[in-house]
Amino acid sequence: MKYKRFSIEDFAVDEYFQEWVLFPNEDSKEFWGKFLQENPSKNEAIYQARNLVLALYVKNEKRLFSEGELEEKKIKIIKTVRQAEHRQQPLRKWY
Repeated sequence: MKYKRFSIEDFAVDEYFQEWVLFPNEDSKEFWGKFLQENPSKNEAIYQARNLVLALYVKNEKRLFSEGELEEKKIKIIKTVRQAEHRQQPLRKWY
């Protein structure tokens, strides 16, 4: 499964992950719930990626940034991720 090797950035730009965060349905809830149960070490990465997706979601237009817009935000995302990685946050169950 490709998601086992994903970083925070990888999750944040993955279409299926974005759909689950923004427009969850029964299939995506089941898939990601099972993934998190089987891969608890990814809990914090998914939590942070989820927050990034929500932060980048253009609420007024109900869309994600386009690929070009996302590329412009990439530096900001990486900076945010690196800052988050330096913080010592306890793992928490949020799903």
